[in-house]
Amino acid sequence: MADRLSWMHFCRRGPGDTVPDADALQDFREALIAAGAFDALIARLDRAITEAGYLLMAGQIADATLVAAPRQRTTEAEKARSRRARRPVTSGRTSRPRHTRRTPTRAGR
Repeated sequence: MADRLSWMHFCRRGPGDTVPDADALQDFREALIAAGAFDALIARLDRAITEAGYLLMAGQIADATLVAAPRQRTTEAEKARSRRARRPVTSGRTSRPRHTRRTPTRAGR
């Protein structure tokens, strides 16, 4: 709950308030299930939300599920041709790096 402001607002908590950790919430949920009260509590919560004018929709929280990306269909020969096409054509001599000066300069020029 502490990492989502919308959940904190729903539970009437502020950023400085303490909130139960995940283990405490899980223990509470399991106790409700063991007592047979979980389903009735959720149904009551659904009714209260609907009566307050909110529309309940399933699946509104986006998850970060990983999906397989399409495999690349480029062959090794096509990759090699592409690499050769990107190389600049040189005359065979080595060129001087662009950042070096060819002639010394005087101060003020």
